[in-house]
Amino acid sequence: MARFDESAAMADPSNPTFDASGGHQQLEDTISCFIGQNGNTWPANNVVDMQMSDTSSQSTFGWTTMGIVDQDTGSTVGGVEVITPAGKMIVTQRNDNARTGLNSNETILNQANVSGANFGKIFERIVDGSVYAQPLVVENVLLPGQSEPLDVLYVATMHNSVYCFYAAHSNITAPLWKQNLGPSIQLPDGDVGGFRYRDIAWEVGILSTPVIDTTANAIFVVSTGPDPSQGMKVIHTLWKLGLDGTKQGSVQLSANHNAIQFSSNRQNQRPALTLANGTVYIAFASYGDTRDYQGWILGYSAATLSHNYTFTTAPNYKSGDFGAGIWQAGNGLTVDGEGNLYCMTGNGVDIGDWSESVLKLSPGLDKVLSFFTPSNKHDLNNTDADFGSSGVVLIPGTNFVIGGGKASILYLMDRGNLGGFNMTQNSVVASLNVTAGEDPTKTHHIHGAPAYYNGPDGPRLYVWPENSYPKAVSFAGSSPNLTVSSIGTLTDPENVPGGSYGMPGGLLSVSSEGTKPGTGILWANHTYAGDANQDVRPGVLRAFDPYDLTKVLYHSRQNSVRDDFGNMGKFCCPTILGGRVYQATMGGIQSKQWLQIDTTNVTPALANQNDNRLAVAFLGTDGQINVNSSPDGLLWDNNTRRLVAGQHSNLSPGLAFNSNGTTYLGWVSTDSNINIMQTNSAALDGWEFQKRTLDQSNTGVSLAFSNGMLIVAWTGNDPNELLNVATTIDGGASWKTKVTLVDSSQSKPSLVMNGNMLVLAWTGRDSLAQVNVMTCSDLNSLQFGNKVTIGTARASSTPAMDFDNDGVPWLVWNGPGPQNMLNSITSESSNTSGFTDQRARVRTFQDDSSPSGPAFCRFKGRMIMAWEGGDHALNYAVVGRGSVAVYGLFGGTNNLIQHDEL
Repeated sequence: MARFDESAAMADPSNPTFDASGGHQQLEDTISCFIGQNGNTWPANNVVDMQMSDTSSQSTFGWTTMGIVDQDTGSTVGGVEVITPAGKMIVTQRNDNARTGLNSNETILNQANVSGANFGKIFERIVDGSVYAQPLVVENVLLPGQSEPLDVLYVATMHNSVYCFYAAHSNITAPLWKQNLGPSIQLPDGDVGGFRYRDIAWEVGILSTPVIDTTANAIFVVSTGPDPSQGMKVIHTLWKLGLDGTKQGSVQLSANHNAIQFSSNRQNQRPALTLANGTVYIAFASYGDTRDYQGWILGYSAATLSHNYTFTTAPNYKSGDFGAGIWQAGNGLTVDGEGNLYCMTGNGVDIGDWSESVLKLSPGLDKVLSFFTPSNKHDLNNTDADFGSSGVVLIPGTNFVIGGGKASILYLMDRGNLGGFNMTQNSVVASLNVTAGEDPTKTHHIHGAPAYYNGPDGPRLYVWPENSYPKAVSFAGSSPNLTVSSIGTLTDPENVPGGSYGMPGGLLSVSSEGTKPGTGILWANHTYAGDANQDVRPGVLRAFDPYDLTKVLYHSRQNSVRDDFGNMGKFCCPTILGGRVYQATMGGIQSKQWLQIDTTNVTPALANQNDNRLAVAFLGTDGQINVNSSPDGLLWDNNTRRLVAGQHSNLSPGLAFNSNGTTYLGWVSTDSNINIMQTNSAALDGWEFQKRTLDQSNTGVSLAFSNGMLIVAWTGNDPNELLNVATTIDGGASWKTKVTLVDSSQSKPSLVMNGNMLVLAWTGRDSLAQVNVMTCSDLNSLQFGNKVTIGTARASSTPAMDFDNDGVPWLVWNGPGPQNMLNSITSESSNTSGFTDQRARVRTFQDDSSPSGPAFCRFKGRMIMAWEGGDHALNYAVVGRGSVAVYGLFGGTNNLIQHDEL
């Protein structure tokens, strides 16, 4: 008989053998036998952990945890947690604590099907902020309220939110749960990096990759935000959340060492969290080297969140010193089999700190067990050439670790003696400059740790420095040499090594089915165009043959309309599991299209034609009214553009569509009168029934349609420039209802319908030029209320609004001053009052400006913005807050919920 009491289990563990189909029933019978003997009871809250193994091959293929239920009361005696086959979860950054970036249990994706036409972006998960953290995935999680285990995706955002999504269902877009952990820090901020700090865009919240402990049913996250009790003081908080999203505990992070105080507003929690030795290790660097800062590692109990361990890289710190931060381009600390920790540090002072070094630390952070510092430490410090820009990889099956930095030199080190410091030579096992002979006028920084793969031809390491090509590095033997065995050749799209100029290079992961030939794939997240240093740039997902990097199997721009994910998640490597690739994105203005042939001097207008096509109206620079439509909001065919014959204007037009197929066009003619026409043509020709009203405007007109009524809004040409709103049921021949409001504007207002609610947005005439919104729920009376003045939104022209698929309102505008940069803000609720919520954050798009205001419209689930560029050319783009794009094979299981796979 199986025994389940603790002492007996330790001495003689139960080992029931069963087949997969009847296993749970057999185990239930065994437990029932135990409980039924001698009046035994099941210990409260205990669960049964089972190891699944193949008796023929003696190999483990998974584990499961079974809950115990009282048959009489129906209450749960032991909890049901995670049912996870081996190799079916990515719970930490770069897949494991060795930071290899390898998933060698990928049985679906291979070189043949990834390079075929059946692979691409299958769906995306929209979130409320940029995603700098690597997405984590756990298969077969049984959450409360679910009858069967699900594959789940965990995403952390810079808006301080954690999401749990279905990982494998293309049609269920809503999260299983979302937990917001408080306000983020709006950037730029003088207390966080200074007002010129641009390394992080828009806001800082959850920057590092969380870590999941499936045995404790928990995910650990560090948030960054203001302390409401102390004004805008910055705090970092460690949270322990259940895998069902429940808050299980939190603690504000603080430390001191030899009178050195941890300054939370100077310390950037960039590296991924590390879970080892029953401890969550949290490492810190700086915000753009803003002084004073040090490198810190704090150790908190995973069980109790008590602060147990502290290490600083500047133990002899004096006021004015700085440096030795641990940032590693987001890589987590590395852990060996003895629980020792490895990290790399950045620049600092030359004497008295651990700058420009690889450190091996004891689990209690009380000892530096070994270290290596390059002989040119002084030069690295003086030129900001951080050695610590990547991270350490523990090479499986060896006693070696490897890492490199901005000098693009890889150092192979023995874990027993990393090499120490010698001013004349480096005492390491081997080293290799992976960009030797390349353009010396360009930087070749390595960001992110090398990726590892042990394929059919032996082990390889992969790096992709900036301004360079991807490289495969071979090594073998007990005292190996490092040699470059394969070099990529791609130069598209910018005709430079690697395809695009500047940082950060490629962030790499590897998937394979063990060493099976043809299954190994090197995946890379890379900028598609431009330099991401202090900027947000478009990205591309690429897949390579890992033994021949000249063979690009796939990239997400080869069918950009279908597969483009937008702006790259900075320093975030792809996550590959279960036939899917998860790529984080920054959001912002993305997938931008610049139509030089279409030019305008005023704000364009957009209208969603039942999600079939997106229509646009704009004035040419000659004053003629143009209309066009697009199937996706991004591709605009000049052959479908139409001139509205004989109609001219100097002001911004309006556009609306009703569900019966009628498109309405409004404009202000050169005599200042408001005009309305309509067409039932899908091709946007055959405009008719022109109505010329007696109302006049000097700013333009906006349209909306609802419940059989066309709604028109404009700024009057009276001395006070008062706002007017009217409805018509006869195409503008007469007004059904008209109101003149007490509010005024120097630019045209905008209108949007959300269900039965009409929203009016305008820029006030006050000296601050703040954006205002009001709502109206009765179109018969046109009584407006709920006015909200958005103090953080200052515009120089017309703002625009719409609601996303979740009913959340968005607002966009062009800012004041000579730059006229475009901006966006999203409400923190389903109503416009959420624009003034303390968590609402403005995004300023520094690379995109407009002398006139933008147009904005939800279309096919995406938020599309159109605007006049500085050269008067029309621009179109998707505006996003952040997302995770999911790639896989079309059809099959990617469109279904994945259930128990044991």
